[in-house]
Amino acid sequence: DGFGEGIDAFYGSVRIVIQDNLVIGNKAVGIYMDAAQDVLVQRNIVLGSTTNTRGSGISMNNEKYQYSSSGGSLPDSFINKNIRIYNNLVAFTARGVGVVAEAEFSNYTNVKVANNIFVDNNKQLTIYTDKFSGSGNIFANNIFLSISSGTADFEGVSVSSGLKMASNSWTSTPKSFLASGSDVVGGAVLAKMAGWRNISGVGQVNASDFQPVSSSRTNGKATLIAETGITTDFYGNPVPNSGANIGAFQGGDSGSLPEAGTVPPSPPTNLRVE
Repeated sequence: DGFGEGIDAFYGSVRIVIQDNLVIGNKAVGIYMDAAQDVLVQRNIVLGSTTNTRGSGISMNNEKYQYSSSGGSLPDSFINKNIRIYNNLVAFTARGVGVVAEAEFSNYTNVKVANNIFVDNNKQLTIYTDKFSGSGNIFANNIFLSISSGTADFEGVSVSSGLKMASNSWTSTPKSFLASGSDVVGGAVLAKMAGWRNISGVGQVNASDFQPVSSSRTNGKATLIAETGITTDFYGNPVPNSGANIGAFQGGDSGSLPEAGTVPPSPPTNLRVE
């Protein structure tokens, strides 16, 4: 129930791992990357709460006041890049995952959002910029599930180039720039399909509530995206080379979140050496 951000890779941050956290009810953003580079966000649960104004679940931005052109300390060249968001569970926030470009010189490169589950947020995915460059920006194998009235899979602007989409699960047919031939439209069924919009305490939702049931059309429909390097799911189960599930779970209903310290964080690739 924080007033602002829950966990913030603050402007100028480099080589950050945000892993195995439960974040609930933050007013601005649950997990935030603002002008940060080489960031890995994985195996977190981010929830909204009825006890606070709900902000975004996971969000990226380059806030303009950080930069020298607006009187800040950062050079205008230091913008978000090499961001990886894997195997996270997000529900009942304002925006499940968001990409924002407040600074006009923002240009996202090597942003990978894969194998996550976003359910019953106001909007599951928001993109408020058309500034993506290179071939490394990938949104793949995510479940975008809008169950309740007033929720939607997407809000934002059209993206003309620089963003690859593959094997995502949508509640309804996505806009053309979000679609791929390997998408699943409709038929995602989680263990919990009601009550997401009245979370008021930590104990009301468990990781198992996010798990697709055996009849979910997302099972076995993921595409191997070699560029992500994802080899395990939310519980640490291996991701098969073929027949993998869309979303954050590969091992059915078994498994438990590793104890803190038993699975060391994997540092992001392409790290700078100083």
